Amino acid sequence: GTREENIPHMFFATTLISANPPEAFLFRNYNLPDLPERQSRYPGTCIAEYHKAVRATTAAPGYFDEFVWEYDKESRHVDGALLMNNPSALAFHEALCIYGKDVPISCVLNLGTGRDVPKPNTSTGIASILGTLVRSATSSEKISNILDDTLSYAGIPHFRFNPEDKAFDCGLMELREEYLNGFNRAVDEYIEKNYDELCMVG
Repeated sequence: GTREENIPHMFFATTLISANPPEAFLFRNYNLPDLPERQSRYPGTCIAEYHKAVRATTAAPGYFDEFVWEYDKESRHVDGALLMNNPSALAFHEALCIYGKDVPISCVLNLGTGRDVPKPNTSTGIASILGTLVRSATSSEKISNILDDTLSYAGIPHFRFNPEDKAFDCGLMELREEYLNGFNRAVDEYIEKNYDELCMVG
């Protein structure tokens, strides 16, 4: 087969903030079939280098500058999490475009990076409201809940793995050893607790 047939299909999602309203943009490592019914609803490209795709998808506002690709200098990209913090539904859509609706999907594997234990928000004021809106917009669990219902109806197994622990109550750039140890502990406990379900995926 061709090189494209022998490698995993993957994409890096960004938020295209030069669009109004902002929209998801995909840096793909594959071409979509040249068929009208198999085109993605999401704009993207398949000619970008990997390191530039990674730079674009991780351009978190406040941490990194916007990414401008040299082949399209009018477009400005930031972290895809602003729109698609859990791109599993997007991946499902892309799979349908690549393979068509007649190819069965064995399962959808949905991996999170850990989340804090839910707690009440007792803060007030505009800053609190804005913070709540950001957390709501970037929630990764909403998409998982929708996929649970949708894929269950379609008869497609959906596996969501995302450890929940107070260790994940930290900033994006947290590198202190006590936090890193906390992450490892939380993941080890999660694997032990969910070992049987993890084996089902394997």
